[in-house]
Amino acid sequence: PAPQGRDYVAVQQVQAEPSSHAGYLIGESETLVAAELQNLVRTTVERSGGRVESTQILPTAREGAFRRGSLRVRTSTDTDGLFRIFYDLESTLPYLFLDGIDIASRERRVRGTAAGNEAGTLSVSYDVYGYMRSG
Repeated sequence: PAPQGRDYVAVQQVQAEPSSHAGYLIGESETLVAAELQNLVRTTVERSGGRVESTQILPTAREGAFRRGSLRVRTSTDTDGLFRIFYDLESTLPYLFLDGIDIASRERRVRGTAAGNEAGTLSVSYDVYGYMRSG
């Protein structure tokens, strides 16, 4: 049987219409694109039970006919939430990519023993980026 599902259909549409904007970040300015990307990341993280601790808009970079819009993100979540966050960011439209991932366990010392700050909480830093068509 042929593959099916929302992602398969989206890929087929992009292939059928090379000029399609489905996989690209879209906005009237780089500032608005960055704000939309921040909103998308925040929504994804919170829906997965995590918390965005900070975001930093990184400079836009030209890559051929495209501009790369990027954020540096720091979140706190548990292992299951982290899996959902990364999966959701990398498997939906617009196409987003993750890089520079740093994961640390949040533990604190209490009277000489390790005790979890929150059960299984992770501090996760990463860059998330997507592409805008140059116009």
